[in-house]
Amino acid sequence: MSKFDETIIEDGRPIPADASQKPCLTVLYGGPVGLVYTLPVGSETLIGRGDEADLPLGEARVSRSHAVVRVNPDNTVVIEDQGSSNGTFVNGTKIDKRQLEDGDRVQIGYSCIIKFSYQDALEYQLQHEIAGGVKDPLTGLYTKMYFDDRLASEFTHACRRKDNLGVLLVAIDHFDKVNLCHGQEAGEVVVKEVARAVNSVLRAGDVFACYDAVRFALLARDLDEKGSAILRQRIHKVVQGTQCDFNGTPISLAVSVGIATLADQPEDAGHLIKLADASLRQSTLEGNQGGADGSTTKTHVSSDEAVTTVYYVPAQKA
Repeated sequence: MSKFDETIIEDGRPIPADASQKPCLTVLYGGPVGLVYTLPVGSETLIGRGDEADLPLGEARVSRSHAVVRVNPDNTVVIEDQGSSNGTFVNGTKIDKRQLEDGDRVQIGYSCIIKFSYQDALEYQLQHEIAGGVKDPLTGLYTKMYFDDRLASEFTHACRRKDNLGVLLVAIDHFDKVNLCHGQEAGEVVVKEVARAVNSVLRAGDVFACYDAVRFALLARDLDEKGSAILRQRIHKVVQGTQCDFNGTPISLAVSVGIATLADQPEDAGHLIKLADASLRQSTLEGNQGGADGSTTKTHVSSDEAVTTVYYVPAQKA
């Protein structure tokens, strides 16, 4: 008999129970899916679409200040609608104010579902490990895994309703030179600064993610070819107008942006990404060899002790 077939006999002591039950909200649909929000005793958590929300849900049908969740001193939890446009529901029933019970499902507007639960330490740890695949630890943006899942569902939804849907891929230009000249830590500073700059020009409902080491991905509803082109210009402008500082050395930034929309007639969500990637490669090529209008453009990288600058220099016309 193999040792793997033997049963290990212990003294039968149970795993100690954790008496502390933490009230938590877990986003199931329509927001940062999988994320767990702990509700401390005595706290008030604002759910909404506005910047002041403690639990932000970037959906158009969610009011800016939609609902408040309060934890009483005895650890009971109450949710109260804040006069929202589309209502707050608990287990399918519209409410103004209600005490939550373990396992209740809260619907915010028409498109966001949150589960309320009391979790012990083991459950809490497991949920956070699962949620770890949703957000990138460096930038706080969504991960590629989450982005791909959302893209698949949004693609199906947009095709069925014949809505617009756009995907943009944003690549940091000459990122390898930043790492080479200043090291990995400087590269991380650049990634965070580009993420912050791009995020500042996006809408609340856009899904912005770290797609790989040097590329970001953006998923935007109701974005056609014209809107995508305008957004690309905004991204270029805000990034190229940003300069981050690393140990006293300013580093100017630039990006290339690829665009794909449903107007490109993709076969599926994966094909939409491939079209955006092809557009990104073309954008990078135009940055190095020539613009779309036929004018020649060179990519110039200047690096000295005082400043590292990445910028485009149009060639002189004859």
